[in-house]
Amino acid sequence: MLEFANSLTIPPDTPEDSPVSVTVKLTEGIIKRVLLEYKAGCAWFVHVQAWVETTQLLPVIPGQSLAFDNYVFETTPNYKLVSPPYNLTVFGWSPNTDYQHIIDIIVGVEPEEETTTADLLSALLLTQGG
Repeated sequence: MLEFANSLTIPPDTPEDSPVSVTVKLTEGIIKRVLLEYKAGCAWFVHVQAWVETTQLLPVIPGQSLAFDNYVFETTPNYKLVSPPYNLTVFGWSPNTDYQHIIDIIVGVEPEEETTTADLLSALLLTQGG
């Protein structure tokens, strides 16, 4: 599995209607793992969403956000990246806060194996009893 990392710096008092974002550049494949590290002090005031183009990947409930304190959120979305650009964009906001916060992001992508004609013929022969 290939791992890609970036960090999102959220300035103090960033409103929800004007979030900051960072793009994690990926490669073609399947997103198998996403980690978001919330440092101590976020106190559930720091909100994050992760998107692939126009699809909200995290959290899975549209319109919701993730907010934690001193916690590493980990999930296994098994999301196939189907067309370029292969990016995960993470948005964040932190209304009514006095300090900037940094969310560390790690994304694991498993490249898809190409199916060859020989692989297809082997599979067909196995299903036909040959």
